Amino acid sequence: MVKNIKTGDEYKVLKQSSKMKKFAWIVSILWIVLGVIPVCDFFYKNSNSIRDFVVIKGVYEATSALNSQYDNLSDELIKNINISKYTSKISVPEIKLDSVVEKTEKVAKGAAILSSFGVKGADKVADTSATLQKQVDKVNNEIKTKTAEVSKLLEQDLNKALRAELKSFGDTQMQKQLNLSATNYKNLLAEKYGIFTEAERKVSSAIYSELSKTKTSVVKNIIESINKYYKWVSIAVLVLIVIVGFIPVVILFKIAKLFTDNFTTCPYCKKIFLSKKAKLGIISKFKFW
Repeated sequence: MVKNIKTGDEYKVLKQSSKMKKFAWIVSILWIVLGVIPVCDFFYKNSNSIRDFVVIKGVYEATSALNSQYDNLSDELIKNINISKYTSKISVPEIKLDSVVEKTEKVAKGAAILSSFGVKGADKVADTSATLQKQVDKVNNEIKTKTAEVSKLLEQDLNKALRAELKSFGDTQMQKQLNLSATNYKNLLAEKYGIFTEAERKVSSAIYSELSKTKTSVVKNIIESINKYYKWVSIAVLVLIVIVGFIPVVILFKIAKLFTDNFTTCPYCKKIFLSKKAKLGIISKFKFW
């Protein structure tokens, strides 16, 4: 009861009834229609695609682990192969001065004969051995430099080629073990499978179709185990989605009830107000201690 100070009349304060609850109902219905139902519908309609995705994801993780181990093994193998031991044997014969001098002496003799016949400038054809030595040394140094560069480049190329061959060999063997085509194996490694788009679901279906025919025991065990329990797991997930989806609804109605119980409406002026006691009551509901 509330007493009017001016008149002294007493009147009963009515509880506010429906506005907050109506708001809670509207928001809850929208949440269920636009949120919970579409998620459940998507999960139900794409349950096979989700199963395919789960299988492929498991195979992908196993394949990635094996490929990683194979790459580490390949790296160790390449490190232990001393390619420079073979590339260092590459050599180009150096130019020998004595053979050059021998040819030059023949030229000089020919020049002398031409001079005796009065040919002008023939005596300048012959060069000194010192000048020849400088030229020969320069050429030989260039030969050594180029040979070293070629050996280094060849060593790098051989490392890359060997790594590429080992990688190709490993991929080929893994592809055969999984019984996948080249296209599906590439899609598997590139993670082009999925459940959210039509293209991803098509890739998942194609990969799963080929995986289901494999004779590899690990993959067969994964597929059989998932197929055995997937039906019950999918039902459990569907129920879990519904439960999680209704949690916001429950919270919203609790908040609506909290405010409805504490807000009051004057039966005469129709104003909604919150008493001091009600304020403290609401605050106490949200305390964190």
